[in-house]
Amino acid sequence: MTQPRILIIAPDLPGISVDTEVEAITRTLPATVLGGTVTLERVERAIAGEEYDILHIATHASNEGVKLSDVTMSDQILTHIAKRIRARLVFLNACNTPRIGQYLINNDIPCAISYTIEVMDNVAWSLATSYYAQLIRDDLDYREAYEYIAPDDGSLIWFATEEEQGAHRHMSDGTTPQFEAWAREQIYTLRERVIILEREFAERQTVPFSVYVAGISFVIGAIAYWLIALAGGG
Repeated sequence: MTQPRILIIAPDLPGISVDTEVEAITRTLPATVLGGTVTLERVERAIAGEEYDILHIATHASNEGVKLSDVTMSDQILTHIAKRIRARLVFLNACNTPRIGQYLINNDIPCAISYTIEVMDNVAWSLATSYYAQLIRDDLDYREAYEYIAPDDGSLIWFATEEEQGAHRHMSDGTTPQFEAWAREQIYTLRERVIILEREFAERQTVPFSVYVAGISFVIGAIAYWLIALAGGG
């Protein structure tokens, strides 16, 4: 893909080290960095008349929003800034931000990445650097780069509007969000049945009829999972 334009907002705050993260990202690709003392007024001045593909936020977060040096940017203000610069992706490199990511998507920001946990500084900057390296080195799109670097524990999650999800799909197999919801339900059902089977084996030490039911469910779930993966995952 074409090298994206990135705006990094990384205020110098107690309890967080952003210098290594900013340095690592800017070694990977050029970026405009708002660091040190970052006030809302400074952000507004910096984005006047500018456009960026990615808005990268490296700071503390709370239920009220993401922190700057003088104020906490509410979800509404962050969305306003992302829209002003016409960002296609907001990377929330801050702890416990899935609610904010969902808000951004609900308000027409195409993509967002956020953490579901309290993340260590070194993990946060390492994953962010790897993400941008994948965009440039391997020419991946935003979603593909996320899939490459995302941990298996679900700590880093992807949000996208339905329009963006549809644009990402590489298959024309008629897959719909409704089908994907059904497929995921099959997988969740399978997990529940596995738990039940474990209990039955422990209690009876026999092979009950539910084993056969679980076998069928496994096939259905595996096929559904495969289709979701091919379709882009939703």
